[in-house]
Amino acid sequence: MGNETTKKPDNWKRKLARGTFALIFIVTLLYIAYALISEGELSLPQRGLFKLLSSDENVREYHFDVGRSKVLADLDGAVAAAGSLGVQVLDLSGNERLRDPFRMYFPAIKTSGGKAIAYDVGGTVVRVFDHMRVIASM
Repeated sequence: MGNETTKKPDNWKRKLARGTFALIFIVTLLYIAYALISEGELSLPQRGLFKLLSSDENVREYHFDVGRSKVLADLDGAVAAAGSLGVQVLDLSGNERLRDPFRMYFPAIKTSGGKAIAYDVGGTVVRVFDHMRVIASM
């Protein structure tokens, strides 16, 4: 007669919702960790729904070897990249047109009139180049 404590039976729908949320949360954390480790170079699988959502069947993938902190810019039909290990220019077919290795800590790039300037923000390194050659190095 005293103080009997009665437990409410757990709602199975609530347990299922909690379990589903926990699973989605863990998968999302693992995906983010993998993205950070691989420097953001992830792609979704091209099957089923993902294939239907892709708008272009002929997507090109460019691989720049300029280190970390990559920044990209359009250079009159070519793609210029600056990173911690220098600059690189690829044409639209993905062929390398220019590579100039040098060290930058905070790379930046700006293009105009068929020329580009890559510089280390707060640093002392500057390169001016077009799609085929380095014009000036300071």
